[in-house]
Amino acid sequence: MNCPICNQELPEGAKFCHKCRNQIICQECGKALLKDASICVFCGSEIHTNNHSESIFNKVEFSEDANGRRFKAVFTDTTACNIVDVISPFIPTNKKVLISEHTEENGNNTDIIAIDTLHAENPEREQPKQNTSSLLEKIFQIRDEQILLHEKRLKAQSKVDYAGRLTLLFLLYKYNSGEKYIDRDILNSFISAQHLYDGNYRKWLSRNKAMVDISNGKCSLCQAGIEKAEEYLSEVFDDNLTCKWTPGKSSSISNSNTNKANSKRVYNIVKDLNLSPKDKVSLKNFIAKYNPSNGMDYNVYFIYYMQKILLLENITPDHIYSCYKDLGVKFPTNIYQNIADTSKRKAWIDSSDMNNITITTVGENKVEQY
Repeated sequence: MNCPICNQELPEGAKFCHKCRNQIICQECGKALLKDASICVFCGSEIHTNNHSESIFNKVEFSEDANGRRFKAVFTDTTACNIVDVISPFIPTNKKVLISEHTEENGNNTDIIAIDTLHAENPEREQPKQNTSSLLEKIFQIRDEQILLHEKRLKAQSKVDYAGRLTLLFLLYKYNSGEKYIDRDILNSFISAQHLYDGNYRKWLSRNKAMVDISNGKCSLCQAGIEKAEEYLSEVFDDNLTCKWTPGKSSSISNSNTNKANSKRVYNIVKDLNLSPKDKVSLKNFIAKYNPSNGMDYNVYFIYYMQKILLLENITPDHIYSCYKDLGVKFPTNIYQNIADTSKRKAWIDSSDMNNITITTVGENKVEQY
């Protein structure tokens, strides 16, 4: 049997509860007493009650002052166990703050749980990191509605590393501005403006799909990309790190020698290249729909025509030369360099492999949306 007042387990036939010291069976008639009753409802006899007028089984006290906080609770056994189970996960393991003891106070058996003042293990608070958006605004600035790269010291180790870091930071900048998804063309144009869009960069994109998602002409940062971009962002402003590669580090002497070598190239007409097929539009009729004004324009139209209409592969500078000769228009002195410039500055074509020049999505859009 259990005490109807405090639920303490008692032996059969017990008339008093040793826990709360209250009478539970009428001594006159032997009937069970009702809770909170002052007489037996069966015989009218007076009931012996605990003479402690302030019998309280669950009591909570909380205080706070300049010295800290203190929490004191007085509970029955059952309640005390439940409370300990709830609060113990939140108590620091490095501090002895939980004291449990059994005591008898004013005639009541109670469990007292006292939680002492809690102090942080390290009183010195870690300084909050500077806002991500404010750091990004130091790298990118908007002028005439265009995003410009203001801080170019990205702490990169190589050109492709620089392009990768810039891609993640640019997408993070857009993400923080509320643009989770942006057009692939916008990213390509921005990277191209920094003269970083080449075959190595495209390989970087293909190898890092876990960080940059590209689908349906849109690109966005994955969670891994966000975390990596934030890591790169902190490195940009870390004075302990140095830049091993920044834009413009390539040797002008080397470039000059390369340009001279390219200008001396001899180009040949590709004899088996049919630019007037019977079942398809000819190159002359295709170009007539557009109004190319320079070598870069001709390059993108030539590559598009040969790759998308003639379905050719392994297009080379000789193919471009053959197209110029077929149209009878003046061609650039250095066709090879002109092709490379079209790739780097406009990103219309991919010339990372001069034995397999291809059209890019940016180039496709230029031709098809003319």
